[in-house]
Amino acid sequence: MFDRDGFKKYVGTNSGSSYVNGLDNIEKFYGADIDADLQKNKCVHLLVRIDSDKKKMTGNDRHNRQNWFSHLKKYIEYKRKQPAEEQKLRFISWMKKQPQRDDPTKLYSDTVVNAAASKLQSGLRTLGVSEYQDINCFTITDINVFEKLYQACYEAATVSDRELGYKAFRNGLDFYKQFLAEISSNAVGEKYTVSASVVDKIRLVISHYKRNFETVNKQERYKWEAIGW
Repeated sequence: MFDRDGFKKYVGTNSGSSYVNGLDNIEKFYGADIDADLQKNKCVHLLVRIDSDKKKMTGNDRHNRQNWFSHLKKYIEYKRKQPAEEQKLRFISWMKKQPQRDDPTKLYSDTVVNAAASKLQSGLRTLGVSEYQDINCFTITDINVFEKLYQACYEAATVSDRELGYKAFRNGLDFYKQFLAEISSNAVGEKYTVSASVVDKIRLVISHYKRNFETVNKQERYKWEAIGW
């Protein structure tokens, strides 16, 4: 059975019960187990089936199927984001225990830690580094992958912090890099595994393709010409 309480919080108090009821109805009507289908990558097929049924119906039946389609699509989005949210919570918990760089006798406040996490989650788009503007850093759990982002974004993050009068970007990048390094060396004492969302992986590939287009075009253009024939 799907995560009722977590999903309600995700879609909001006003809509939560309606969305949960919609998923209940989907499971009953189609004899489905939504979470089990998600694990087997079958929920897309269920979406297609609901959409197909909707097109054959009219009135309230059509309206209900449209709602079910929207509810299931939102739940798939919610489940895909969960691993990154869990990684974010782990990082926040870890960073709260780290000594301040300017004064090692003190720990960082919740405000400072949350600001650093916020920049890692969705702040990169303000830095102007096109390859990483849509990336949620918490989908990255490989220290080597994050090192590339770190190198590409750190200078812009430093400039942004200086202009805005805080250290949130630099704190976020520096401490998340340290966090991943400790995880990879088992220094944290617990093994964490998080799968980057498919969307973020695709965005990285597309960004890399655009950034290196001249080289790729020289090496790969024959494929497009072949397709053209």
